[in-house]
Amino acid sequence: MTIAQRLGAINARLDHTTKCNEFFALARAIMLSKGSHGHARHIAREGGVSPAVQAALDSGFPVYDHDYRAQKAAVTAGSTTDAQS
Repeated sequence: MTIAQRLGAINARLDHTTKCNEFFALARAIMLSKGSHGHARHIAREGGVSPAVQAALDSGFPVYDHDYRAQKAAVTAGSTTDAQS
């Protein structure tokens, strides 16, 4: 493996790790806010998240736009198990 290939692999790993951490920070803020977009922004700012996460929450476009507590299951209970045929 050449030096350039090694640097490319390291850069790819670093980029992947950064994006994972940003996703987890965003998910944490949304989870702790319990559905309040404004509260999620406040939690993110206080938590010292990256500028990318702050921009996602401050963009004016809600990252989540539905009440997750009101969702219903798409299938009935037990219907996704292996059927005996």
